[in-house]
Amino acid sequence: MGATSATEIERGVESARRSPARLMSAAVILVQALVSGTNLAIPSLASSALHPSSTAVIWMVETYVLVFAALLLPAGAIGDRYGRKRMLLVGLALFAVGLLVAGLAPTVAVMLAARAVSGAGAALVMPATLAISTAGVPPAGRGRAIGNWSAATGIGGLTGNVAAGVILQFADWRWLYIVPVPCAIVLGLLIARRTAPVAPHSAPIDVSGSALLIVALGALFFGLTEGRSLGWLDAPTIGAFVLAVGAAFASVVFELHAREPLLDPRIFRRGGLRAGSAGVAVAFTGMFTLFFINAQYLQYVKGFSPLLTGIAILPQGYVMKTVSPRANALAARIGRLETIALGLACIVAGLVLLGTAERSTPYPLYLVALVVMASGMGLSTPVLSSEVLASLPKARAGVGSALNSCSREVGSALGVAIAGTILVGSVVSHQSPAAAGSYGSAIAHPANAAIHAQLVLALTGGIRDAYFTIATIVTVTAIPVLWWTWRAESAAAAAAASTGGDS
Repeated sequence: MGATSATEIERGVESARRSPARLMSAAVILVQALVSGTNLAIPSLASSALHPSSTAVIWMVETYVLVFAALLLPAGAIGDRYGRKRMLLVGLALFAVGLLVAGLAPTVAVMLAARAVSGAGAALVMPATLAISTAGVPPAGRGRAIGNWSAATGIGGLTGNVAAGVILQFADWRWLYIVPVPCAIVLGLLIARRTAPVAPHSAPIDVSGSALLIVALGALFFGLTEGRSLGWLDAPTIGAFVLAVGAAFASVVFELHAREPLLDPRIFRRGGLRAGSAGVAVAFTGMFTLFFINAQYLQYVKGFSPLLTGIAILPQGYVMKTVSPRANALAARIGRLETIALGLACIVAGLVLLGTAERSTPYPLYLVALVVMASGMGLSTPVLSSEVLASLPKARAGVGSALNSCSREVGSALGVAIAGTILVGSVVSHQSPAAAGSYGSAIAHPANAAIHAQLVLALTGGIRDAYFTIATIVTVTAIPVLWWTWRAESAAAAAAASTGGDS
């Protein structure tokens, strides 16, 4: 009977450990799904009664991701200070409120404000989910826990595509934002009942450093997104980039002298942290370029329905779900450097293959590119995330996971901003002046077949240019990422050898 009781206790402990992890994965999937869901809804939003311009459509996607990214580090610190479970629940509440307002929005301005509120909620959710998922997990299981969490971020993107496809096929775009509201409420109730709180710590919150970071990111993405319409050399665009650089520099100086910095810049002396942060950012730049472009390519160019578009990308989620939890184990066998290099190479190859897709490209060939891309994400991001988390003390796990998430969301926002700017520039330069408001609306409601063919051809060219541009960015960034990883591994090996020799 004693043996039976011991076995039951072990099963109970294991079940309790798995249950929070599943709930955390569900929260990750929910907040990530709204990014890809909005991407798939771009054609519906572009031709909606809101009458957005092409740039406004980009902001509908980007506002959520940008606020998400800008607030992640402060949100991680807030979770560390006031309790990760508590802030997770607050985040889910904000997320749901933003969704409801977005679903009822009468104007573009209200829609953008609602997306910002949801992004703020998501920022509170994400660092808490990783910190809670890894709390109490022994070192031997930490890599797999991070891999499962990383897989959830990819699955969220794919879930958003499929769910959005179903909703948009049979209902108005507004239901895309209303339907997840009860999901967020139910998930919050389950987390409140079934998840134990993680002990907070008393470090103060760096308000000034947080504000400077928000200004830097906001100014950067304003310049990238509005530069085409305002003029790249005009005062507002130049001013935005100057403000971004100035705020970033001021943030570094301030953080170096702060008693309790949000993120001490000196930690980036560690090669593993530099490699992990930059690698995660550029990997998600590639992934969200795909998410932003995929729905437009399949619907505008290939003529797929919203439902078929959502289903068409589903195999990518299966590949990521299969590969991500095994990435750290593979890295332990063949080396972290080799695994990261293979993953980034697959991402570049996937982007190049996607860039060659035309109207006549058969779906099975397009699917090969999706699978290559997903394999690269599944191989590289869990290993890179592990590098970030391993570089910070356990007491700052919330900030560590927030840095990892911030890198991911900044990369995602970059992908949307760069790809969106290239697409808009390509199509607007070819469309007639009468259709200059929104290229999506012009393609959906062309004046005649000749104009439609011209716009689709211009969009296809823009898609090619966007993919090739991002592939170049990933390739160039991969060079220092791999160099820093090699240096970090070499230093760790030398330290291990020295310790062994001394003993």
